[in-house]
Amino acid sequence: ATNDSSLTWAVVSGGGQLVAPSDDFTTLSSNYKQIPRATLEGQLDALTSLSMGAQRCTIAGADYLFFRRAAMCMDWTLMAFARQATLRQTVQPLLMRTLGMGALHLALLTLLLALAAGRFTRPIVRLAARIQRADSPLELSFPEAVGRQDEVGVLARSLSGMIDRIRRLNARQAEIL
Repeated sequence: ATNDSSLTWAVVSGGGQLVAPSDDFTTLSSNYKQIPRATLEGQLDALTSLSMGAQRCTIAGADYLFFRRAAMCMDWTLMAFARQATLRQTVQPLLMRTLGMGALHLALLTLLLALAAGRFTRPIVRLAARIQRADSPLELSFPEAVGRQDEVGVLARSLSGMIDRIRRLNARQAEIL
């Protein structure tokens, strides 16, 4: 709802009678400019034929957003009308602020993910580079990575174990020959 002069509400009975428009309850302290009761009564058949939920409608030449909900415990319908232009003026700054905050959050999240990805992939890239630079793969060792308790440590221990097995097999082969 808005806190300006663009909101009107009405209650319609199950028989299609206008029970209480908001101008019946307007006080001297209220700044609401309501849709007159006679105008609402003239539009009632067209309005009650619209489906429940939010719709657009024109009343007395002005464009409104029209919200219609059935009352839970009675056979009545609650209707609310808000001028589209006024709602647009109210919502536009909120929308811009929300989009700006969303873009800022997306940028921060992207930065954090890039930093995290680098932190997780950097040790694996260093292991791969060390393997590619080695003159003899059997001379490789990974002392700094073997002590790690994460996936990089598991990979380094597996590679070290494989290199040790190849060394032992090469030693046995040399003994046999």
